[in-house]
Amino acid sequence: MSIESKLKNSFCSIELKDGTQNMMFFLDDGNINTLSNKKTNYSWVYKADILNIYENLELIFEFKLQEIGSFYLLFIQNQDYEGANLLSVKKKLQLLRTLTSFTNRDDERNGYLEVGEHTHGGKVEIIAKEHGKVIIGDYTGIGPDVVIVAGNHRTDLVTIYPFTSILELGLFGDDNTTLINDHISKGNVEIGNDVWLGHSVQIMPGVKIGDGAIVAANAVVTKNIEPYTIVGGNPAKFIKYRIEDESLRKDLLDIAWWNWPEDKVKENLPKIMSADIKSFVEEFKNAS
Repeated sequence: MSIESKLKNSFCSIELKDGTQNMMFFLDDGNINTLSNKKTNYSWVYKADILNIYENLELIFEFKLQEIGSFYLLFIQNQDYEGANLLSVKKKLQLLRTLTSFTNRDDERNGYLEVGEHTHGGKVEIIAKEHGKVIIGDYTGIGPDVVIVAGNHRTDLVTIYPFTSILELGLFGDDNTTLINDHISKGNVEIGNDVWLGHSVQIMPGVKIGDGAIVAANAVVTKNIEPYTIVGGNPAKFIKYRIEDESLRKDLLDIAWWNWPEDKVKENLPKIMSADIKSFVEEFKNAS
């Protein structure tokens, strides 16, 4: 199948090198619609390995495409791989899955970050990423400016300065110098399914955030968070349970709707979005 055929009637996510994204439908008539399928003033033409994007018939982007796995690299002029933009092409049936696209792809490729399907939101900044993996579940929402710290500076040394890390970058000392680690790992940071992290949340090393939890904006999470709890503050403290009934919380964890196939989720969206949690549990608790 030609690249032009793949683009037609497809959902496309263009991730620019500055981290911003443009999500759109490339229609077979050359027009471009929004994520919600509303008409725009944008259009596209693909010819001779060049993808042109127009606004009101005026050329605004001119990309040369290079296929790599399930993605396409988008080159502007003579930029190299590191400066390339990224194009992901999916059909409409795969739309929900493509929303897992906010993350730093380099962190994913290097094994520092693992993100579940359908998770969406702002780009996550990971600090000291070499000292602990960050794992995020399915259907989780990430607010802007979230920071996750994967490792702590050691406080038991003469200095707090990270000489070892700086040396590894070739910025200080002799290449033959051997030093002990200047950070401490507390294990992976694990963020569950159906979680919401508010604006400017900070998460400390080794923290586990349970399914269904909410972390309020500007909170600093230093300890594990139970499922279906709401926390806030610095350090983050328990505010209340999202769902007061303990048995309902347990049943929801057992049902784990986020593990359902996509078709089942779509079929039951009105029930998943219902405030009648008891009826939802009664229907699906013992369902096979």
